[in-house]
Amino acid sequence: MKLLNPNSYKKIEGTKLKLYMIIVSFLIFIGTSLIFGNVINGTILGLNYIGRDKELTNVEYKIEQITHNKSTGKNGRKKRLFRRNNPKVYI
Repeated sequence: MKLLNPNSYKKIEGTKLKLYMIIVSFLIFIGTSLIFGNVINGTILGLNYIGRDKELTNVEYKIEQITHNKSTGKNGRKKRLFRRNNPKVYI
């Protein structure tokens, strides 16, 4: 019967109460945004699936040339800033 008696619980007061309220409100905000984000995302994906075109089109292209983009910097070292050594395909 101690569980039903509110006087048996510890009371939070002062800065601990404010911190507790901020943490609880933050967790509630994150949880609701995740739930509603998933609902909106599922709705958009469902509408995209329903409104798709039933006919499929296949297009074939002839490849003329495949080249590699190898760039070298100072002292013969390869530059790898933002470009990778990916091949370029000319159609």
